[in-house]
Amino acid sequence: MKRPSELNESMSIYFFRDGITPTWEDASNKNGGSFILRFEKSKCDKIWEDVLLSLIGSQPDSIKGINGVRVKARRDNIAEIDIWVNDVYDHELLEIQREWILQSCALNEDTTIEATVFSN
Repeated sequence: MKRPSELNESMSIYFFRDGITPTWEDASNKNGGSFILRFEKSKCDKIWEDVLLSLIGSQPDSIKGINGVRVKARRDNIAEIDIWVNDVYDHELLEIQREWILQSCALNEDTTIEATVFSN
């Protein structure tokens, strides 16, 4: 698998739960959205690996509501990691997921994490 720093602009890598397609239209993403992290591509490799390893190695309760992740190469040597969640209306769960992201990636509490809501 290519690392984020090796991706050409607009290329993406997806890692999703079995049976969930990485589309907004998938029933599991119907009420969902994503947390978005942006970094220089050179700094994104370790964070992407940390997210993947944490997803694979976590207990199911600690990643509840996380459907998958995507890394995408953007312009200007930027990479974006999106953590797709299944329910943007459960604010308590969103806060748990945000904390999981910060811990998994060893990010500071003041790290900017954008959020988006999928609309069908």
